[in-house]
Amino acid sequence: MQWTENWHMGFMWVLLAILLIGALLMFMRFLANVADRRMDSPEHMLRRRYAAGEIDEETYERMLEKLSRGSGDESRE
Repeated sequence: MQWTENWHMGFMWVLLAILLIGALLMFMRFLANVADRRMDSPEHMLRRRYAAGEIDEETYERMLEKLSRGSGDESRE
């Protein structure tokens, strides 16, 4: 038996490896997106706006207070 008779088996293994690597990369990308969504909490977005200079300190503190009061009120409903 020569290697030329079973070339399709080698091709199948290469194709399987490519599919597995692709699935692994897609899974890693999914995990990264989940982590990014967790970071987009209202408090985090407010902190980012304050750091970027979009809002002043007084507005930041007032909005942060509203957020902390609002999250407590929602749990009672």
